[in-house]
Amino acid sequence: ALEIAPIAYGLIGLVGGAIIISVIDLYIPHSHEVVADKKSRYLRAGILLAIGLTMHSFPEGLAVGASFAVGMSLGFKLTIIMSLQKIPEGMAITAPLLLGGVTKGRTIIGTFLVGLPMGIGALVGVIVGGISAYTLAVALGFAGGAMLYITCDSLIPDAHACSHGHSATFGIVAGIIVGIVISSTIMF
Repeated sequence: ALEIAPIAYGLIGLVGGAIIISVIDLYIPHSHEVVADKKSRYLRAGILLAIGLTMHSFPEGLAVGASFAVGMSLGFKLTIIMSLQKIPEGMAITAPLLLGGVTKGRTIIGTFLVGLPMGIGALVGVIVGGISAYTLAVALGFAGGAMLYITCDSLIPDAHACSHGHSATFGIVAGIIVGIVISSTIMF
């Protein structure tokens, strides 16, 4: 976004993405209540995590699609990064659902459906990103703002709540390092 248009366009998208997702977050309430029954607690955690990850799959797809509008190299890099992070996301949804008593078949279908909005977002990102450099900058900023909001509001706090010691922090730092290395070294 910063390379293809003035900074204001990327910032407008970033703020817009964060605001839109925060409004959606207000209407799709989530709770961090403690549920007494362990099986129910796992089931609830799996469902809430699936809802949250479904919400952030669309902006991820938007980022992937918009990055392809910038260039094939950036699109492939972002696709690889997003694909790698889908592995722990899938495990994070699958484990509590299985512990909560959901069958393997339903868990697989549910996990697949969580990622489906990413494909829709990618299509929208390619279409919107192909209109103009300014529209593309806003779209990239929007995807970044939406993902930033969800990461800061839900994913990082949940990671800390579920971890022991500083393992969540080290995992976040390691994930950022891997993303930087991949995006700076992969050439297509």
